[in-house]
Amino acid sequence: MKEAVDGITSVVEKLNERLLELEMRVSALEGRPEKAKPSQTPPVVSEAKGTRPPATWRGFPPPETPSELQVIGKAVLGIAGAYLLRAITESGSLPKLPVIMVAIVYACSWMVWGFRYHAKNGFASVTYGITSALILSPLLWESTVRFHILSTAFTGTVLVVFVGLALALSRRHGLQVISWVAMLAAVNTALALIVATHELVPLTATLLAVALVTEIAICLGCQLSLRVVPAIAADLAIVLLVDLMTSPEGIPEGYHAAAPVTITTLCLALLAIYGGSIGIRGYWLRQRISIFEMGQGVLAFVLATFIRISGSRRGA
Repeated sequence: MKEAVDGITSVVEKLNERLLELEMRVSALEGRPEKAKPSQTPPVVSEAKGTRPPATWRGFPPPETPSELQVIGKAVLGIAGAYLLRAITESGSLPKLPVIMVAIVYACSWMVWGFRYHAKNGFASVTYGITSALILSPLLWESTVRFHILSTAFTGTVLVVFVGLALALSRRHGLQVISWVAMLAAVNTALALIVATHELVPLTATLLAVALVTEIAICLGCQLSLRVVPAIAADLAIVLLVDLMTSPEGIPEGYHAAAPVTITTLCLALLAIYGGSIGIRGYWLRQRISIFEMGQGVLAFVLATFIRISGSRRGA
């Protein structure tokens, strides 16, 4: 009997040990995930950190406003708009003169836009100024030579206003590049129209007016390095006028005769422009006279003297 009880007791003890072992295993199995979390979490966190943007990242940087490509695209669209106005003029669907006036204002607006944009983007400023010149010069050429809508006198007036507007904006904003563009466009257009139309008097007066506007801007304190351009153009126009209008062989075919008083007035105007500029800058403003001013003053005096001698000979 005792042996049976001892056997039952040993079996119960073994069962207890087995239950304790099973409980330990179950508790171990239940405790492993909790202990594994710290060991498994860092790789996941590290991967998440690797995919996160840096602390200083604030999204994609905004594009430059405007970029060079955008500027060129706008300039191309501007020229396309000018061709559209030209097509309307050529088609005759609308009155030509109002369309030409709109196109002139359109070209000048590009120059104004270029001056207003120079503080934000210098490339855009120069590009829009060049666009303005590329629109205006062919426009005036075709309107005067091909379509015969504008007279040479009116075309010359537009060129003078264009240069004056550029110089006024240049003085205000302190920018010379667009003034260079406007000056070269106006001078080249006037000289080309002299060759195409043979209208010496109005276009010579145009170049003298451009020179006058330039010298006025210089006397008002505008720092310009382009004085030589209108001066040379005015000199060439005066020389051509004097040579053709006072030639012993007579006036060439295709050119309109000019009265001696008109020729004399234009030559004296050249002398008055540069003589007056030298006087104002040298004696009133107390500025140093440059080599250019001395040479241009002498040349203007020689041309005025030459026309006086030629006129007296023709009168004799």
